[in-house]
Amino acid sequence: MADLGRLARLHARLLAAGDDQGPVAGEELCRTCVEALPIDGAAISMMVDEGRRGTVATSDAVADRIEHLQFGLGEGPCIESFTTRRPVLVADWADESWRWPAFADGLEAGSVGAIFALPLQIGAITIGVLDLYRTTPGPLDSALGDALLAADTVTLAVLDAHERGPGDDGGPGEERFSIPLSQTEIHVYQATGLISGELEVSLEEAFARLRAHAFAHNRLVGDTARDILTRRLRLDD
Repeated sequence: MADLGRLARLHARLLAAGDDQGPVAGEELCRTCVEALPIDGAAISMMVDEGRRGTVATSDAVADRIEHLQFGLGEGPCIESFTTRRPVLVADWADESWRWPAFADGLEAGSVGAIFALPLQIGAITIGVLDLYRTTPGPLDSALGDALLAADTVTLAVLDAHERGPGDDGGPGEERFSIPLSQTEIHVYQATGLISGELEVSLEEAFARLRAHAFAHNRLVGDTARDILTRRLRLDD
């Protein structure tokens, strides 16, 4: 496969504390997905709630059209993946396009053969979707695990960009990380990532531990997350 090493390095970079290189641009992540996975295009969208949803970055015009249609029509694999918090894997678009008729009608004939929508999530929290498309039909098969790693990487990239603020790296594209997150949401996401890295557990388990600690001590999850980020609290103590 093309460049899984680069994808893994991006993943490691985002996990590193005190990284001074600035956040990874959404367009760079989309390009890396295309290079590393058996796909032809990628798009990153944030969907915090019904009123806050939009496209972060796309790799090409077809991917941009896919996102524009889904958000405009309110239907498609991306919307379904966010709502169900599950991957939506459409290996043969011609056979399954009936599930989203308005969206299918808006696509240029022959532009899409398969679509794979992967939720961007930490534990029970979903912040968006990574959409991958291919011009020819066929399942991801053995590349599904790599695609899920890409979704984890994108999740961390979006949170990293929000924490640093728009334009902190001076590079192009970062202004597209524009869906507002509350400061509490950001703290919870970041604390979950920190717990995951320090305890070497999955993001889902890290989020479960964060919630359990808050419940056991009769505290809000956001307050507990802030204590973890400021090092007033360590869950391995």
